[in-house]
Amino acid sequence: LNNRIYVAHINNNPIQVFDIKGSLIKTWGTKGNGTGQFDAPGDVAVDPVTGYVFVSDINNSRIQKFDSDGRFLKMWGSAGSANGQFNHPADIVIDTVKRVLYVVDDWNNRIQKFETNGKFLSKWGSTGSKNGQFRLPTGITMDGNGKIYVADTYNNRIQKFDENGHFISKWGSSGGGVLDFNRPDGLAYDTDSNLLYVSDRKNGRILVLTDEGKPFYDLVLPETTGGLHIKPRDVTLDKDGKLYVADKD
Repeated sequence: LNNRIYVAHINNNPIQVFDIKGSLIKTWGTKGNGTGQFDAPGDVAVDPVTGYVFVSDINNSRIQKFDSDGRFLKMWGSAGSANGQFNHPADIVIDTVKRVLYVVDDWNNRIQKFETNGKFLSKWGSTGSKNGQFRLPTGITMDGNGKIYVADTYNNRIQKFDENGHFISKWGSSGGGVLDFNRPDGLAYDTDSNLLYVSDRKNGRILVLTDEGKPFYDLVLPETTGGLHIKPRDVTLDKDGKLYVADKD
């Protein structure tokens, strides 16, 4: 949004905002459970239409909503498995046309769907490896036709659904081959080229696939930086199609 990059700093608890050259513009948030505080912020989703910023507040089991400058607006959620509750909320994606928000409810092995004001709409998923089931999913993204893609992290696969959670297809298996994964975490979708970017964390690479799961190319990252192994946790694209990678280590 406005050539800004929003980063959830999971261990130190602020949200950090950078320009596209990497210069820090501002931060907000401290550790805690009050309004505007965080306990392990996991993901940031920015609505390009309204400028609202949504943050998954992992250990507080909630979603918080801010304006683009970090002013607190609203929050919802609590610990549990009922509708609107969370157990380790992970990544978020916004449908800017229908004004809804999809949240990966990681340890409940499901996806929850909300209005952008926090009203619960629906959910899907359960624990397992069958179609529509998950094992600790993390990443989520959306294409230009309303299809939802979920990184089913510990099943080492990607699953594709319609906007109501009906299973469409899946691809991937455990390993390091052309269409294998070792902890797929983050997802990003390029609507201009209809390509899906997957951060394949433990394989240290970004896999780029078509919307039908066909391999397009494999971006192998440097093996180490400063002696630390490269572990891509998440990916995103800016409006010019440039790819940003969050390197966990």
